[in-house]
Amino acid sequence: MVFYPGCRVLLRGNFAVDTPLLMLLGERDDWTPPARCLQLADRTRERQPTAELTVRVYPDSYHGFDGQAPLRFRRDVSNGVNPDGVHNGGNPVARAEALRELDLFLQRILN
Repeated sequence: MVFYPGCRVLLRGNFAVDTPLLMLLGERDDWTPPARCLQLADRTRERQPTAELTVRVYPDSYHGFDGQAPLRFRRDVSNGVNPDGVHNGGNPVARAEALRELDLFLQRILN
């Protein structure tokens, strides 16, 4: 399972899923935008129709949505969508949903 991964590099290679994979993404993430991961998931499903790949995109959520820190603009991060900085911070609703999804995923694959 991965929270808000950066999928840019994976799109360049021959990415394949050989174990269950859960991707948890923030819709408004401007540090590691979800679009590339959604593209990777679509491509993977085309190449591996039986791969167990689950993607969840949480509305109104930025990088760090699963944390409890307040949303802030980080000017010290220049490798996001905007070279001036990125948004980072928790979303209580998305956090609860993501942790619930994570628990269900782990129960399913570990039992």
